[in-house]
Amino acid sequence: MVRGICGALVALVLVRAVPVQAQDKLEWTFTATPYAWLMGASGNVTAKGQTIDVDAGITDIFGQTDTLLALMSNFEARHDKLVLGLDVVFTQMTGSPGVATQRNPVPWLSFSASAGANVKSTLVEIEGTAGYELARLQPATAIDGFVGVRYWHAVTDMSFGFNATGSIQTPQDVGLFSRSIGIAGAGTGSLDWADPILGLQLRHELAPHHRLRLRGDIGGFGVGSQFTWQAMAAYAYEFSSGPTLWSAILGYRAIGLDYSPGGSNAIDLVLHGPVLGVSMRF
Repeated sequence: MVRGICGALVALVLVRAVPVQAQDKLEWTFTATPYAWLMGASGNVTAKGQTIDVDAGITDIFGQTDTLLALMSNFEARHDKLVLGLDVVFTQMTGSPGVATQRNPVPWLSFSASAGANVKSTLVEIEGTAGYELARLQPATAIDGFVGVRYWHAVTDMSFGFNATGSIQTPQDVGLFSRSIGIAGAGTGSLDWADPILGLQLRHELAPHHRLRLRGDIGGFGVGSQFTWQAMAAYAYEFSSGPTLWSAILGYRAIGLDYSPGGSNAIDLVLHGPVLGVSMRF
């Protein structure tokens, strides 16, 4: 009889243990990732018919700008195969890029001219997505599909100038002259729009504590932007264990944007650069 009671108790524990494990798998997990996106930019911005061409790598951004402020965070909530995401990017940059040429028409005349633009640009990007695990290729690899909205807020102010300096080289070094001219100023005002997006994400566990994520999306479709796209590759190394898991993130991210609302304002840019961050999952 004692054996029967013990057997019944063991069976009861096992029966109750199965739904508990299944329930654990269905619990929500949350991931918060503050990160730095070291952006370069290429393309052009048009404000009231005035266009500035941009072709700046990361070293150019840090070397030529007077101020660069960037605040970025990513949040993810996952429940079984369902995943919800939120990404926030805020950047503000002021700088004085310029283009210079040197001319020497005759040996005794030195002349140089430069045209430049003072720029102040603020860009806010807020992206909300909802996704679902479409396929699990193997225990370590899964593919998610997602849809969402990417909201943009952009303000650009620019002023244009021209400076010329010349000298006539004589034995007395006389005849030095210079001239600086302010030409025009323009601003886009506040531009706000939202783009529908859809994309795919691949998650792969390279080895225990080593994870790889590839993500791409397209959007706009004339609703907000004419077209927008994003591509990102990120590697995560999990360096802690326990109720809260900490990971170091290293990757590369690029976003393309073609926005022409009509009139005299337009933005056609590709923002790209490495991503560094720390992730907390609980």
